[in-house]
Amino acid sequence: MNNTDSFSTIRETARRLNEAVDDLNSVIKAFERQLINSHIGIECWLNDEDCHLTETDLKEDGESGPRFIATILGFARVSDPEARWRLAIKTQSWRSDAEGKSVCVERDPTPLVDASRTARLNAVGLFDLLREQLIAEGESFLDDINEAKKKLAA
Repeated sequence: MNNTDSFSTIRETARRLNEAVDDLNSVIKAFERQLINSHIGIECWLNDEDCHLTETDLKEDGESGPRFIATILGFARVSDPEARWRLAIKTQSWRSDAEGKSVCVERDPTPLVDASRTARLNAVGLFDLLREQLIAEGESFLDDINEAKKKLAA
């Protein structure tokens, strides 16, 4: 295959890939719209290790700097430029402190639609789990509110 043919093949592959990603973004935006329209209004993150959208081991034990970085999916207020509820991702990096304890540092959340293709593709597979966790956290929040009301009434 000569250079012209290979670049033609790359362009065709890129065209098909971009069409597929546009379809993926439509699925993400539709799910996000459903969550926003539900008015659940609580922040929720899928922190379980099995739910990481991306993860990278960076250092061997004993080296300085971040040792592990993961990207997680959630539903949260995101400043983009105004604070709005969005499907979001945030990056967590773990490092060892001076005492050797593991410390997690989180970056501010960003909209899922702005994430890498890999993260977006992995996120779609977690939508059902995120919906279930939002329901569970909403129910827990209701229990907390009811308990607080009982204490105030007493």
